[in-house]
Amino acid sequence: MIADRVYVAHHGQYALILALLCAFLVFQLGIFEGLLIAMAIHGIVNYIVLNQKDKIPSTIVIKKYFEKFTDDGSIN
Repeated sequence: MIADRVYVAHHGQYALILALLCAFLVFQLGIFEGLLIAMAIHGIVNYIVLNQKDKIPSTIVIKKYFEKFTDDGSIN
């Protein structure tokens, strides 16, 4: 796991901080809860960046989330 931190750090500061936070949460809370909280934090950060910095409306951001995680455009 220590060797993989160098690989993650190569992708940037945000990826490294999120990976370390995820590892800490998994260690403290368990695999399911830790990953769920880390995914929620990542989603909130992405929403804030897209909404505030890129000035994309909230409805478009949420629509992009659903499109990204569905195969044929419908929610399974």
